Amino acid sequence: RNYGHKNSFTGLGAGKNILLIQVESLQNIFLGKSYKGKEITPFLNSLVNQEGSIYFTNYHELLGFGNSSDAEYVSLHSAYPNTIDASYKTYVDTKTYGLPVIAKDKGYQTLSFHGNSGTYYNRVTFHKNVGFDRSYFEEDFIKDEEILMGLSDKSFFRQSLPILKEASESGPYFAFMI
Repeated sequence: RNYGHKNSFTGLGAGKNILLIQVESLQNIFLGKSYKGKEITPFLNSLVNQEGSIYFTNYHELLGFGNSSDAEYVSLHSAYPNTIDASYKTYVDTKTYGLPVIAKDKGYQTLSFHGNSGTYYNRVTFHKNVGFDRSYFEEDFIKDEEILMGLSDKSFFRQSLPILKEASESGPYFAFMI
């Protein structure tokens, strides 16, 4: 907590809402590309190019047994996943100092969002244990457009926006959207 390393990112988000979006099953190769004259990822392209956005092109997938949940664990804690079992199962009772706790220490509200069930990979327990004040899962959304394993991205973001707007009225937030 008293680590003193500073770089060009130090303090960049101070006092601002911070939204971390982790996209499942998308390769970096499609961003900024077109097919038959149409952008493949127009919304993501607009986010990446928006002032204030930071997009990391050198993020490498590190997966253990838990795939999706291990990717979240890596993103939130900068730690390698467990290779024997899903990190969210193995470390469910482990106190960690990852992004949610760091954000709380800086006075941020901490929110997590996922369009799938909170019981999937035990996220409902794990997100609380790693410092999220409030988590929103499939059970909290209107299932008006489902695709395979859960709520469509379009519906997920549309329904999450009012929650984020309300949160911003109470001060800055750190939100993690999967």
